[in-house]
Amino acid sequence: MGGIKMTDEKQKAWAYLRVGASGETNYCLKKQSEVLSDYAKWQGYEVVGIAQDIGSGPGFKQNGLAKVAEAAAAGEMKALFIASLSRFGRAQVPTIDFLRRLNEQGIKIFSAKEGEINAALFKILSPQVVDALMNLANSRVMEHPYLVAYSERDDIYVPHVLKVTPKNIAAFIAQSTTGAGGDVLITTPSDVAVISTHDGVIDYCSDQDFLENELLPMLASMQQGDMEIPAVEEMAEGGVLDSRQEADPERAETDAQTLEDNPSMTLKMEY
Repeated sequence: MGGIKMTDEKQKAWAYLRVGASGETNYCLKKQSEVLSDYAKWQGYEVVGIAQDIGSGPGFKQNGLAKVAEAAAAGEMKALFIASLSRFGRAQVPTIDFLRRLNEQGIKIFSAKEGEINAALFKILSPQVVDALMNLANSRVMEHPYLVAYSERDDIYVPHVLKVTPKNIAAFIAQSTTGAGGDVLITTPSDVAVISTHDGVIDYCSDQDFLENELLPMLASMQQGDMEIPAVEEMAEGGVLDSRQEADPERAETDAQTLEDNPSMTLKMEY
């Protein structure tokens, strides 16, 4: 995709967008574009060109990244903005090489997730540390044994321990955000946010491939009424609980007292 040329003298930047093939492609591309445009302005740049690819896997021979390389060689940008390192794919060596070549051309790289990226740092880090950084940038939702979810629909922020399947995560979001529901925050067992919603729409997901190819199609079907919203499966010491099961009054009273005695267990959601 070619650049959108501007006539002012502000610092010029390009944005690179990539999504997996799914029914929500246009929405995801638009969302990435909006986020990166705002991020660029905050950093003092104007996005004058946008390149995009659709599809998963290594993308260094795809049309979008080829356009980025051509624009960089032609001196059309001072910075490149991406949503996260995962937009380049998951191959460590070609990613670092691509970033290094951009840096050598005087181009800064900004990630909305990881901040400014200096490829030279990868040279002095051990392969194990580099691998850890790449994995952090590509946090995979389905790799966790369970996820902890919070919903504004609850009177207090009771943690829901979710079974990790696309259908179950979509069901929790759909149940929590429909009607007069509020926003949702879903974290890893170590309390790192992986999914959040704002006004009923997902505004953050650490795993774009999972979001585009698995979660959004399922969630859209539930929210549009094409699929009945199933019961949410919650993990428990004795197995899996159905969130639509009638609550045990004695257990509910005990849980409420525990939260009252331990306010640190509650979580205020801020966006």
